[in-house]
Amino acid sequence: MVNKNTTKKKRKARKNFPLIKLICTISFLVGVILFVINAVTDYKTYTDIEIVKADVINVSGTKNGMLDVKYQYNYGGEKYEENVRQSVDEIKAGDKKEIRIRKSIPEKIITTTITTVICYNIAFALLLFASLGTIVLLFGLAKKKAEEDSDIEI
Repeated sequence: MVNKNTTKKKRKARKNFPLIKLICTISFLVGVILFVINAVTDYKTYTDIEIVKADVINVSGTKNGMLDVKYQYNYGGEKYEENVRQSVDEIKAGDKKEIRIRKSIPEKIITTTITTVICYNIAFALLLFASLGTIVLLFGLAKKKAEEDSDIEI
Protein backbone atom coordinates (compact mmCIF):
# COMPACT_ATOMS: atom_id res chain seq x y z
CA MET A 1 0.00 0.00 0.00
CA VAL A 2 1.28 3.46 -0.92
CA ASN A 3 1.68 6.12 1.77
CA LYS A 4 -0.78 9.03 1.25
CA ASN A 5 1.84 11.68 2.19
CA THR A 6 4.29 10.31 -0.39
CA THR A 7 1.60 10.38 -3.09
CA LYS A 8 0.73 14.02 -2.24
CA LYS A 9 4.40 15.00 -2.42
CA LYS A 10 4.75 13.34 -5.84
CA ARG A 11 1.67 15.15 -7.14
CA LYS A 12 2.97 18.47 -5.86
CA ALA A 13 6.40 17.82 -7.43
CA ARG A 14 4.77 16.92 -10.77
CA LYS A 15 2.73 20.14 -10.71
CA ASN A 16 5.78 22.32 -9.96
CA PHE A 17 8.12 20.63 -12.46
CA PRO A 18 6.34 21.89 -15.63
CA LEU A 19 6.50 25.41 -14.20
CA ILE A 20 10.28 25.10 -13.80
CA LYS A 21 10.60 23.81 -17.37
CA LEU A 22 8.50 26.72 -18.64
CA ILE A 23 10.59 29.28 -16.74
CA CYS A 24 13.85 27.76 -18.02
CA THR A 25 12.59 27.68 -21.61
CA ILE A 26 11.37 31.28 -21.49
CA SER A 27 14.67 32.41 -19.92
CA PHE A 28 16.60 30.64 -22.68
CA LEU A 29 14.49 32.24 -25.44
CA VAL A 30 14.90 35.69 -23.87
CA GLY A 31 18.66 35.07 -23.74
CA VAL A 32 18.72 34.10 -27.43
CA ILE A 33 16.78 37.24 -28.38
CA LEU A 34 19.12 39.44 -26.31
CA PHE A 35 22.16 37.73 -27.86
CA VAL A 36 20.90 38.36 -31.40
CA ILE A 37 20.09 42.00 -30.64
CA ASN A 38 23.53 42.48 -29.06
CA ALA A 39 25.36 40.81 -31.96
CA VAL A 40 23.50 42.89 -34.57
CA THR A 41 24.16 46.10 -32.62
CA ASP A 42 27.86 45.25 -32.30
CA TYR A 43 28.07 44.45 -36.02
CA LYS A 44 26.46 47.77 -36.97
CA THR A 45 28.73 49.66 -34.57
CA TYR A 46 32.01 48.10 -35.69
CA THR A 47 31.27 48.27 -39.43
CA ASP A 48 30.60 52.00 -39.03
CA ILE A 49 33.99 52.86 -37.46
CA GLU A 50 36.52 55.38 -38.69
CA ILE A 51 39.95 55.84 -37.09
CA VAL A 52 40.96 59.50 -36.67
CA LYS A 53 43.84 61.36 -35.02
CA ALA A 54 42.79 63.29 -31.95
CA ASP A 55 44.50 65.71 -29.60
CA VAL A 56 44.19 65.02 -25.88
CA ILE A 57 42.99 68.25 -24.31
CA ASN A 58 42.43 67.22 -20.70
CA VAL A 59 42.92 64.14 -18.52
CA SER A 60 41.44 63.74 -15.07
CA GLY A 61 41.19 60.75 -12.76
CA THR A 62 38.07 59.24 -11.31
CA LYS A 63 37.39 57.23 -8.17
CA ASN A 64 37.32 53.78 -9.80
CA GLY A 65 40.67 53.98 -11.60
CA MET A 66 39.21 55.10 -14.92
CA LEU A 67 40.28 58.34 -16.56
CA ASP A 68 38.11 61.08 -18.01
CA VAL A 69 39.83 62.03 -21.25
CA LYS A 70 38.76 64.97 -23.39
CA TYR A 71 39.62 64.61 -27.09
CA GLN A 72 39.54 67.17 -29.88
CA TYR A 73 39.40 65.91 -33.46
CA ASN A 74 38.26 66.80 -36.95
CA TYR A 75 35.93 64.68 -39.05
CA GLY A 76 34.09 65.60 -42.20
CA GLY A 77 35.36 69.19 -42.03
CA GLU A 78 33.92 69.74 -38.57
CA LYS A 79 35.70 70.02 -35.22
CA TYR A 80 34.56 67.89 -32.28
CA GLU A 81 35.41 67.88 -28.57
CA GLU A 82 34.21 64.85 -26.65
CA ASN A 83 34.82 63.34 -23.21
CA VAL A 84 35.37 59.62 -22.77
CA ARG A 85 35.85 57.55 -19.64
CA GLN A 86 38.46 54.90 -20.31
CA SER A 87 41.28 52.97 -18.72
CA VAL A 88 44.55 54.08 -20.31
CA ASP A 89 48.06 53.34 -19.09
CA GLU A 90 49.82 56.62 -19.80
CA ILE A 91 48.16 59.61 -21.37
CA LYS A 92 48.55 63.32 -20.79
CA ALA A 93 47.24 66.56 -22.21
CA GLY A 94 48.90 67.42 -25.53
CA ASP A 95 49.27 63.80 -26.70
CA LYS A 96 48.03 62.76 -30.14
CA LYS A 97 46.07 59.49 -30.13
CA GLU A 98 44.22 57.41 -32.68
CA ILE A 99 40.61 57.02 -31.66
CA ARG A 100 37.66 55.20 -33.19
CA ILE A 101 34.51 57.14 -33.98
CA ARG A 102 31.28 56.17 -35.67
CA LYS A 103 30.96 57.61 -39.16
CA SER A 104 27.22 58.05 -38.80
CA ILE A 105 27.59 59.63 -35.32
CA PRO A 106 31.01 61.37 -35.34
CA GLU A 107 30.61 62.65 -31.78
CA LYS A 108 30.43 59.03 -30.55
CA ILE A 109 33.89 57.74 -29.56
CA ILE A 110 34.22 53.95 -29.35
CA THR A 111 36.60 52.85 -26.57
CA THR A 112 35.95 49.10 -26.53
CA THR A 113 38.13 47.09 -28.88
CA ILE A 114 36.62 44.62 -31.33
CA THR A 115 38.55 41.80 -29.62
CA THR A 116 36.83 42.58 -26.32
CA VAL A 117 33.42 42.69 -27.99
CA ILE A 118 34.05 39.32 -29.68
CA CYS A 119 35.12 37.80 -26.35
CA TYR A 120 31.94 39.10 -24.68
CA ASN A 121 29.81 37.62 -27.47
CA ILE A 122 31.60 34.25 -27.20
CA ALA A 123 31.07 34.22 -23.43
CA PHE A 124 27.39 35.07 -23.92
CA ALA A 125 27.04 32.26 -26.50
CA LEU A 126 28.71 29.78 -24.14
CA LEU A 127 26.30 30.74 -21.37
CA LEU A 128 23.38 30.20 -23.74
CA PHE A 129 24.81 26.82 -24.73
CA ALA A 130 25.16 25.86 -21.05
CA SER A 131 21.58 26.92 -20.33
CA LEU A 132 20.37 24.90 -23.32
CA GLY A 133 22.22 21.89 -21.93
CA THR A 134 20.54 22.44 -18.58
CA ILE A 135 17.12 22.61 -20.20
CA VAL A 136 17.76 19.40 -22.17
CA LEU A 137 18.92 17.70 -18.97
CA LEU A 138 15.86 18.98 -17.12
CA PHE A 139 13.49 17.66 -19.77
CA GLY A 140 15.35 14.32 -19.79
CA LEU A 141 15.05 14.03 -16.02
CA ALA A 142 11.35 14.87 -16.21
CA LYS A 143 10.82 12.14 -18.80
CA LYS A 144 12.79 9.61 -16.74
CA LYS A 145 10.86 10.57 -13.59
CA ALA A 146 7.53 10.20 -15.42
CA GLU A 147 8.55 6.74 -16.68
CA GLU A 148 9.60 5.67 -13.18
CA ASP A 149 6.35 6.96 -11.67
CA SER A 150 4.26 5.13 -14.26
CA ASP A 151 6.15 1.90 -13.51
CA ILE A 152 5.61 2.27 -9.74
CA GLU A 153 1.87 2.97 -9.99
CA ILE A 154 1.18 -0.19 -12.01
